[in-house]
Amino acid sequence: MKNHSSIIAFLGILTFIIIPIYQINAANQDYLDIVTKSFQVTNGEFSELNIEAWAQINKKGLPAGELQAIYQDIAKELSLSANPSYEKYVDSISIYYGQILEEGVYLQLSLQSFQSEGLESGTFLGMQISCINLEKGRKYFDLFTKIFDSLNAQNEIGVTIVGTFPGQLSQEERFRKSDLAFASVSAQVVEGIETEELVSLSGYTPLCTSYLDVADKKINLNAAIRYHAIDNKTYIHIGAPLIFQEY
Repeated sequence: MKNHSSIIAFLGILTFIIIPIYQINAANQDYLDIVTKSFQVTNGEFSELNIEAWAQINKKGLPAGELQAIYQDIAKELSLSANPSYEKYVDSISIYYGQILEEGVYLQLSLQSFQSEGLESGTFLGMQISCINLEKGRKYFDLFTKIFDSLNAQNEIGVTIVGTFPGQLSQEERFRKSDLAFASVSAQVVEGIETEELVSLSGYTPLCTSYLDVADKKINLNAAIRYHAIDNKTYIHIGAPLIFQEY
């Protein structure tokens, strides 16, 4: 499944840590909850957590002063210290930011304004966090939500955990891992792809009220398992509502 387009590009940071115990209430689970729980039951070795969110925050292309004011509010909320980069053209203004916020946490941010006759206009915000410490994910998931709420923007948010297993798992073992992941959050498989190299399943769990409507089907969980010969490891990606990166 190819990477869904978003405002910002992905810059991965890869390492290995021990996964902390993660406690979740049965009710009101969000994307981070269901992805974390479903990953942990597979006993995969944690590599990274990626959270990305994006939205059109205004139907008009905002002028430079207003765009800068929005950026300053976001910078204060996220405690950003370095200066962003700017690009200004006749019909667009862009503010970009990329920095390590703390050990093992990398942020990318894009704030863009487009105003052109005959073309789509609007102001768009995209943010992405890559974490090599699962415990820090909740902090940034909630910060992203708070920032978009403050802008009265209905944002799209995606969460993906990447992990590994040593060697090449059999097809039977790949399905077993996927089944464990889905069962842990009471998810039912809606559709899937099976090849010699890949098992990818998409489904829906009622434990999370957020979901995508795809061809009249509710989907809020996606698991993909693929072997990589280059490092002799089997990679597992678990995402909600889908996996928003290459695997």
